[in-house]
Amino acid sequence: MGKDNRSRYAKCYFKLGAAAVVSVLMVSSPVVAESEYLNFNVPNTYTYSRLSQYAQCTEGESLSAAETDGAQADIADSSQPSIKELSQKTTNPTSEIARLFTQFAVTLNDGNHNRGEEKAAGVTVFQPVIPIPVYGTGNNEWRIVSRPTIRFSVAQPIPEREINDFSRKTGLSDLLIPLPLSPPRRVTGNWLLALGPDFSIPTATHKAFGRQQWTAGVAGVLGYKAENWIAGMYPQFYWGFADQGRDDDVKVARFGNMFYWWWHNLSDSLQVGFSPTIQYDDQAESGNRWNVPVGLGLAKMLKVGNTMMRIEVAAEYSVVNQDDFGERTRFKINVVPIVPRPIKKPLFGGG
Repeated sequence: MGKDNRSRYAKCYFKLGAAAVVSVLMVSSPVVAESEYLNFNVPNTYTYSRLSQYAQCTEGESLSAAETDGAQADIADSSQPSIKELSQKTTNPTSEIARLFTQFAVTLNDGNHNRGEEKAAGVTVFQPVIPIPVYGTGNNEWRIVSRPTIRFSVAQPIPEREINDFSRKTGLSDLLIPLPLSPPRRVTGNWLLALGPDFSIPTATHKAFGRQQWTAGVAGVLGYKAENWIAGMYPQFYWGFADQGRDDDVKVARFGNMFYWWWHNLSDSLQVGFSPTIQYDDQAESGNRWNVPVGLGLAKMLKVGNTMMRIEVAAEYSVVNQDDFGERTRFKINVVPIVPRPIKKPLFGGG
């Protein structure tokens, strides 16, 4: 890439990143944050205020039925999570909260196969987090923490046989379905633990986006939650076991990925941290097996209408990447609305 082009791209990406950061910081400014905070369902402060008003009734006065009902409703509401708790729960893959994770990203790709400028592509990752109660409720609930993932690539550069020769493809990837089981919170405490099977279904619309085979393997979660930070990792590994129109030059799959994260609360609703995903392909040639990104981002809890939502903006750079051709840089925005749990009753009782 020429110096002029590099300078132009650098300025564009700097402006994009600066605009995203300023937007998040504006949303978290004291004036806006206070207005939003009062609209959030954070009942503790409000409840204590109401109860103190009730307690100030002079001797001989009695509360009306409406006031009594209001106090009882406030007490019931106080069991709902605060903004800070929601902020941490939306980063915890083993939590009881269901949410619809969607990532919108632009990637820059490069390698020895490329003799020109870095190749840009668009990526959308859809990843609903669906907790499935298996047995028990509350702190005694065993749950499957399902996290199916499908990727939609836009104008992805695909290396051809000749050096510096690429085609552009748009389409879906294979569907990954991890199903680890998480023990009850009364057992794990502040630890985040889960282990179980995972599967992939050959849904790719182009052979460059999939493995042309069914796979199965193992997935797990290991992490820890403190008062003001949360960190962990979510490794998955897959082995191919049944072909789905697999070409002769496509090897039996052995691949994995590991989502890892750390988030620190700057305030109840604002976090700083990272959440990249490491990729590994055991069947690739030496030098092309690993892609290891590091990054940094900001996350903000918002209320949009009646829906609580987490917004993340981040940039990542792959410190280890494929020699021939692969992702080097990613700029991403994650939109994570909280939704009602689709399955509320435990599958095998215990409630």
